[in-house]
Amino acid sequence: MKISLEYFLRKQRITLVDFCKRNKIENYYALTDYCSNKRMVPITLEVWKEEMTPVPHAVEHSTLQEIVSKREDDSKKTVDKPPAKKSSTRKANKNPEKNESVPKTKAPRRRRRSSQKSEK
Repeated sequence: MKISLEYFLRKQRITLVDFCKRNKIENYYALTDYCSNKRMVPITLEVWKEEMTPVPHAVEHSTLQEIVSKREDDSKKTVDKPPAKKSSTRKANKNPEKNESVPKTKAPRRRRRSSQKSEK
């Protein structure tokens, strides 16, 4: 039984563009080959053209003066805060002579003897 590529993309919550980037698919014929190898029903050529054509973005034309004034406005908005004071939750002056010779290790667990096991 073949699964539809459209269903697969919806189920995985990815777009056709992302799917093609992950699988290094550059044209529609490579997609149909991929789908036939994976036993999938490919999308139509019309859907491919709709999804894969780049949408031209509107470019706003601005002057250099506008760009500079925007940067100045952005720099005025930032406020330098003084560094936060460090809180002294631990003791600042620890005694270095205290317990340096004795390493902190856990004691080995005591095993029960066979005579101490509880009877069920």
